[in-house]
Order: sequence, then C-alpha cells, then structure tokens
Amino acid sequence: MREIPDQKGRVITVVPYAAKVEVLGEKGNPMTIAGFTGKWTEVKWNAKKGWVFGGFLGDADPAGDDRELVAAAERYWAMSLKSSSLPADSKNKVLKFGARIKEKSGTFAVMETGFWGQEDRVEKTNTLWTKSPTGWKVAIEDTSRDGQGIKLFHLNNDDLVDAVLESWGGDWTGYAFYLAKSADTVARMDGISVMVVSGKEVIFGRCEKTRITGYETMEASDAGKKTTFIFDCATNRFRKTNVK
Repeated sequence: MREIPDQKGRVITVVPYAAKVEVLGEKGNPMTIAGFTGKWTEVKWNAKKGWVFGGFLGDADPAGDDRELVAAAERYWAMSLKSSSLPADSKNKVLKFGARIKEKSGTFAVMETGFWGQEDRVEKTNTLWTKSPTGWKVAIEDTSRDGQGIKLFHLNNDDLVDAVLESWGGDWTGYAFYLAKSADTVARMDGISVMVVSGKEVIFGRCEKTRITGYETMEASDAGKKTTFIFDCATNRFRKTNVK
C-alpha cells in the first residue's frame, strides 16, 4: 500500500496475500505491471488508507486457487506414474504423499511432491508451476527429477518472479536459472555446476547480488582456485571472475 498512486510512492504498509480490502476508488488509466493490468486503486485495510495496484486485486477465493493448484499437481504426478515401471505398492506410497505448496508468489509456485528414491522410500522433490489463463501448469517439463529444490526470487530488475533450481550430487551442486518472460512463461538461462564449500558462498538477489562461488573442476579444487559467477542484468547472463 502506497501513499500516492505511483510505484515510487512511499510504502505505508504491506497488505498480506489473501487479505480483504475495502475499495474506495480508482485513479488514472489502466497500466500493466508484472503482467497484470489495472488502475491504481484506493483501499482501506486494517484502519489504514492508501493506494495499491488494482491489477493485484481480485474477487477470487485464494484458498480455492490453492486447492486448484494442489489438484493440478496431484493429477500431473499421477499421470507421470502411470508410465513408470515402479511396483504398484511403491506408486501408491508416492501418490499418498500428495502435493504441497512450498512457495507461491503471484502466478508462480513451487510444489513439493514425492518420488521413489534410491533408498526404496518416498523422498521429496520440487516442480515449478505457473498460472496461465487456462489454469496451473508445469513451467518446465524436466523439473521433476530426483534430489532438487526450487526457490523463487527476483533475478533482474523487473517485477516478474524468477526461479533457481538446485540439484545436488555428491560434492557438486548444479544451478539452473529460469527468467520469467511473462506472468506465466519462463526461459532457461545459463547452467552452473560447482563444488560449493560453504552456504555463505551462494547468494540470490537482484542483478549482481546473485553470486555463486565454488570450484569448477577437481583440478581447480586441488589448486585452491575458486570461480565466482555474477549475474549481469545488462546482458542477462553470468560473468565469471577468479578468486583466491
């Protein structure tokens, strides 16, 4: 909620997701922000008055939207298991795990589902979903692999939510970045595979705040030669620098 109907207006407060507001009026012409179109809307919430972007308001039941998302993820996973060679008992255990919303931001969501792991038990994995005009869908078809996590964050300076997929294998971590092109489409960017020594060497944020430091090869590890990957908003690519 802002003091004036402008993106540069002073922030009065943050209205929580799914909160009900009283609409007092609108101002200006329709505009598009983060793929949503609307006017600046004056609202009252929790005894405070201010302006919010009308494109982010709606009359739908957020809980119903969440139920729709979970149901779509469970259907998708059930269809994936149909062609699997897993025994029926293992399939049933995976299906029983179901689907859960791990993180959600606007029309982007990270779903947590189960898969039958190498230890002969159900383990957790993540998939990236987006909401199109026809409903929720998997954003990237190959994101339902073993041993991975997905996080939502802002990689560049626009208002669209981006994502990073982390895959782990032994001492190595792979990072695949997905840059949002619209409210329901993403494009895969450069992939990075490094040996990360400390969690402090991996930072996600806008533009150059996204920095990943680690060893690119075993030879580099033996030589103590680390590489830092920095995201450059001007080119929408990562650049590398060597560090001691």
